[in-house]
Amino acid sequence: MENYNWDGFYKKAKIFAIIIVSISVAYYLVIFLPGKEKYKRETEENKKVEQEVAKKENDLEQKNASCLNNADRIKKGIEEHNSQYATSLGIKIMGDLFYSSDIGSCIYFTREIIPNDGVQIVIRDAVTDKIIEINKKGEYESLVEKYKTSNE
Repeated sequence: MENYNWDGFYKKAKIFAIIIVSISVAYYLVIFLPGKEKYKRETEENKKVEQEVAKKENDLEQKNASCLNNADRIKKGIEEHNSQYATSLGIKIMGDLFYSSDIGSCIYFTREIIPNDGVQIVIRDAVTDKIIEINKKGEYESLVEKYKTSNE
């Protein structure tokens, strides 16, 4: 039987163990920790973005709700106009009412049927009743889309 050199074996085992531990520590410090921190930062940024989006949606909902508070006043005004001026100035028909972030105000649409002039679409500020736009082409859906897409 051969005499086995245990001292050389222990030295090689210790060297191998030190190499394995060194590689493990290097992996932990160079790859694992930076990846973990990067993932943590990304999740925090995603949470912030989600919170901002939720806040904007909530603000828009509140502004639209406040717009709806003006709806009764606007409808009464249109009914009064129709009862007084239907034969001379024409009839107004209430359309959409919503908050437009493009204008920064609550707006509403009316279709106005004017004798001898046809139909026109009038967009007004719901608070001041100031005219924003008049369109005689009758492109109602495209106008609504134009002002609603500014909310997104």
